[in-house]
Amino acid sequence: MTPMARIWVRSVLEVGYVASVAILAIIATNDPNHIAFPAFDIVLALCMPSLVLLAPVFYAVVGNVWHVTGADHGGITWPVTAAYAVMLTAAAVLNVGLVSMLVNARSRRRA
Repeated sequence: MTPMARIWVRSVLEVGYVASVAILAIIATNDPNHIAFPAFDIVLALCMPSLVLLAPVFYAVVGNVWHVTGADHGGITWPVTAAYAVMLTAAAVLNVGLVSMLVNARSRRRA
């Protein structure tokens, strides 16, 4: 495989992964008061390595949005869905960065 094709395939996989996480996050938290658990479990598993690092920020952002909007007491819920989607997508982007660093380090070690 040529280097250009390898870069293209890697980029498509990375964008597909991040887009899949974002879409699943929106589907899972469409109604934050009744989270769709198979989709939510999958999106959490897909974000797992970096989600552990982002856990304090995740809970601070999502918790504050829940509190400010009053979504659990009949308030608007779309900001909560957006907060979940943004935080889980950020975790996916961080995962892409971590995997990229590992791949680059491994290729440098071979050379």
